[in-house]
Amino acid sequence: MLKLDVADDAALTRALDGTDVNAKIHLGAQAGVRYSLEIPHAFARSHLMGQGNMLELARSRGCCHMVNASS
Repeated sequence: MLKLDVADDAALTRALDGTDVNAKIHLGAQAGVRYSLEIPHAFARSHLMGQGNMLELARSRGCCHMVNASS
C-alpha cells in the first residue's frame, strides 16, 4: 500500500515508477462536508486533481480496471 497525496502528480509518478499496474483501487478522499465549505480549494484539489491524476495514470499505463470509492 502506498500513502501519498494523489493530487501531487510528480509524487504519484515517482512512487509508481518501475511498477506494473494492471488494476487500481482508489479510496482517497477528504472526510467531512464541513471541511469542503471551510476550505473549498483544498477540497477541490484533493478530489478533482487527485481523481484526474489517478485516471491519467491508469490511461497512460494501460490499466484496464479501476475501482474508485470516495465521498
